[in-house]
Amino acid sequence: MKNRYVGDIGDFGKYALLRAFAEARIKVGINWDLMADNASNDGKFTDYLQKDDLRWYAPEVFEELKKISGTQIQKNLGGSYNV
Repeated sequence: MKNRYVGDIGDFGKYALLRAFAEARIKVGINWDLMADNASNDGKFTDYLQKDDLRWYAPEVFEELKKISGTQIQKNLGGSYNV
């Protein structure tokens, strides 16, 4: 996890899976690791939000990520955003 972006295709998959676990009442533990920023291209894969092909997998997650992707939302360790 980095403070550089939110809402790429990897985030959609992770949050959709976590949502499915929660709906099935499956308990999971999550450990996030905040990494130093670098010049990688991670996070640029947000084109999926311009189409509805994947929306049906997790409509609520899709809509929330669509709202916040591309905005200037800044994250820090003390902040949170419920998807």
